[in-house]
Amino acid sequence: MTSRQTYDTIAEQYRDSKLLPFRHAIECFTVFRLLGDLRGKTVLDLRAARGSMRVSSSGPARPR
Repeated sequence: MTSRQTYDTIAEQYRDSKLLPFRHAIECFTVFRLLGDLRGKTVLDLRAARGSMRVSSSGPARPR
């Protein structure tokens, strides 16, 4: 197997792991727990890969 094939295999496995049903819940729980209380904050720009988490100024933090 070439280096390119090895990389492609790993990349496919990583992409597929993002689709696991529990992954989003675990990541949101972890990130928002680390961030702490966000009340009173005016701006939070959280850019992580595909941008699957969002914080809204009009309501509580929630996954998108």
